[in-house]
Parts: sequence; structure tokens; C-alpha cells
Amino acid sequence: MLNLIVIFSFVFIVFTLNSIYLAASSNRRLAKLQLAQVVQSTSLTESTTSLPVSTQRGFKILGNLASVFSRIMGPKFMSRLGNNLINAGIALRPEEFILLDTITALLFLVLSSVFVPSRIVSIIAGLAGLWLPFLVIALLKKNRLIKFEAQLLDGLVLLANGLRSGLSLMQAWGVAAREIEPPLSDEFKKVIRENSLGVGVKESLQNMSERVQSKDVELVISGILIQREIGGNLAEVLDSIAYTIEQRIKMRGKIKVLTAQGRISGVIVSLLPILLGAFIFTFYPEFGEVLLTDPIGKMMLVGAAVSLLIGIYIVHKVVTFDD
Repeated sequence: MLNLIVIFSFVFIVFTLNSIYLAASSNRRLAKLQLAQVVQSTSLTESTTSLPVSTQRGFKILGNLASVFSRIMGPKFMSRLGNNLINAGIALRPEEFILLDTITALLFLVLSSVFVPSRIVSIIAGLAGLWLPFLVIALLKKNRLIKFEAQLLDGLVLLANGLRSGLSLMQAWGVAAREIEPPLSDEFKKVIRENSLGVGVKESLQNMSERVQSKDVELVISGILIQREIGGNLAEVLDSIAYTIEQRIKMRGKIKVLTAQGRISGVIVSLLPILLGAFIFTFYPEFGEVLLTDPIGKMMLVGAAVSLLIGIYIVHKVVTFDD
């Protein structure tokens, strides 16, 4: 068992170091991944040609394993995962992420089986390790979307001013992409890049809307496309959309304040069982051992975990409002 821990720990550390290396050059790698989505012509080995030979061999082995996961998961899931990785700012391909996710789950499974020799606990730990990387993606993607929407008003102002000065839509779009900060500038530059590769303006804007998955962006893209169909003053249209988005942001702030007490209560109630369990296992381990060794205790732990998850979900739905 100790040998298994050493092996999985070694594999996990090696893959983590490779991920750190990729993160150090994340801007270049993200640009390649984004370009690959447009031209659909890059592969895993093409993105690593600048690495040392030994590292390239390691990526070749990882690529062969990753291709197996790609076939198992299916093209739709891998495509959606790739979009989520880019939107989260993670410079990994879907195959690489699935491989890292699998290693994390196996590591959690082995460690839990050593420290807590229980099948149920080991299964729960393995599932937690499998779910944890996806949780990281969701959190990073959410934070990036919040920053994106916070910058959108400034971007619309720059677009409207550029149009008033006599620039075309793509020219004003390029000026805005140079003036604003990431992550909004990244998406604006992606639209410019797609357009320079021969993708139409309409398709480029629709691709941006599909990638970002924001209602504010959908509103902006719809307004621009409608104006291109029926004509009119696009600068005034953008000003009107900017005002609407500003009011939506204020309304979200009010809702957040009104639901603050409920959200805090939900967090406290959700943490109480976990803190109580930690207290019992720390100061009264003889009671905790019964829950881990007795079949009824194991059933109670599973029931408590399921009930806790259901309660967290219900509280989240109660205090969360859709736009």
C-alpha cells in the first residue's frame, strides 16, 4: 500500500510540475488553444514542440493516455470542457485536465484507504477527488465572468466613442481590445483574430456569446446584430445597452444585500455538522470509531452526508435569484 502511495504521489507531483510550467507560459498557450478552436488543426504534440525532448516524450505518453479518456468522454463533453478551461484561464487541454482529474481521484482514494480503512470513506474520498478539479474550474470561470461583466460597461463606452469618431465596428473593437484589461480584452482580441482568419463578423460575435455565456454579452451581441440588419445609429444603441446593463448591475447589488443574511445562515448551517464531526473525532474518538466501524454508523454517515448536500442545494436555490 505504501508503494502505491509513493507511485501516485510521484505521478501527481510530476503532472503538477508540468502544469506549473504550462501556467508560466499561460498567455502563449492560451492563445494557441484559442486559435486551435478556430482553425481546428492543432494537436497535443504541436503545442509542446518548444519543450525539451524529455518533456516532449512525457507529453507523448500522457497524450496517448489522454486520447483514451477523450474517446470515453465523447467529443461533445470534451469540447464543452475545453471551452470551460479557456474561460477559466487554465492553460490545459481537455485531455490533460481529465488525466489530472483521474490522478487526483486515485490519490484521494489511496490516501483515504490508508488513513481511514473504510470502503465507504474511500469511495467518498475518490468521488471528492474526481469532483474537486471541476469545482476549481467552476470557481475560476465564475470569477473571470464577474471581472468580464464589470469591464463590459467600459468596453461599450470605448466602442461607442470609437464609432462616433468615424471608425468602423471592427476598428473600434480593436481600439477597445487594446485599451481595456483582461479578461474582456482577451475575448475582444479573439473576435479580431477570428475575423482576420476569415470568419464573418456575425459568426465571430456569436462565437463570443457562446464562449462567455453571459446574459449581458448576449444583450450586447443581439443589439449589434439587429442594428446591422435594420440599420440605425450603433453608438446610440450601445449607449442604451450600457444603461440597461448598469441598471441590471445595481439591481443585482440590491438583491445581494437583501439575501446576505440568508446566505450567511446557509453557510453556518452547512458548516455546523462538519465542525461538530471534527470536534467529536478529535476529543471523543471512541464515539467516532463507532460510526466508522459499525455498519449502522456507516449508514448514518452516508445518510448525514446526503442530507447535508440536499440541504445545501435547497438553501442555495432559496437565496439565489436568476437575472
